[in-house]
Amino acid sequence: MNKQPERYKNLNLDFREEKNTTKNWLKFGLSWGLLMYIITILIMPLINQAEITQRSLLTGIPLWLIGGLAWGYTMKIWMNKKGKANKKLTSTIN
Repeated sequence: MNKQPERYKNLNLDFREEKNTTKNWLKFGLSWGLLMYIITILIMPLINQAEITQRSLLTGIPLWLIGGLAWGYTMKIWMNKKGKANKKLTSTIN
């Protein structure tokens, strides 16, 4: 029991906050939108043996672009709130 306090003597309990930059949520949103575009516009019609039309290809681009950006921005807001709550919690513990 005498050695236990010495083990945690050099323990760093500082909360390291990583900044969520504009590039991060944009890349995340665009990649999510691209993935959803590929799945819904290309793969699902092949599975259902439906026809892939030029209209569906062209209407899907802005739809999933906006959807992906909205998803990325929503995740940015939600994760920042969650990070602030965790930071507040760790500051009250210390």
